[in-house]
Amino acid sequence: MATRSVLVPDQHEDLLAMMASAEELLITFGLWEDDGDPGDLPEALVGRAALEALHSGPCHQPQGSSA
Repeated sequence: MATRSVLVPDQHEDLLAMMASAEELLITFGLWEDDGDPGDLPEALVGRAALEALHSGPCHQPQGSSA
């Protein structure tokens, strides 16, 4: 298997704000889908797959949990 290198810019505190914006957008797509008119969403967005992935990521801590 080939190794893939990815350059990720250091966003410091802005990363949380960007993730919150992405989450809002993914929630909006989910609501459109609930209304029955999702348009032509890419497969990764259908069925809230990307939103579920965001919520199940390694940095996600469910509400009510303590670290």
